[in-house]
Amino acid sequence: MTGTSFVSGELGRGQGLRLTVESDRVVVFGDGMEADALELTWGQSVRLGVSDTSLRLAV
Repeated sequence: MTGTSFVSGELGRGQGLRLTVESDRVVVFGDGMEADALELTWGQSVRLGVSDTSLRLAV
C-alpha cells in the first residue's frame, strides 16, 4: 500500500496540482511516452497545470 488517495483526474484551465514525493521513487509521465518520463525521489515535487497554448503535431 502506497498511501496514495488520488490516482487520476483531469485539470481544467486555471487549475493546478502540486505533488510532493514521500517515497523512494515516483515516475511522472506527461504524455504517456516512456522517454519523456520524469523520475522524482524523496522530497522533490512537481507542479502540474494546463498550458495556455495548444500543441499541434504535424506529421
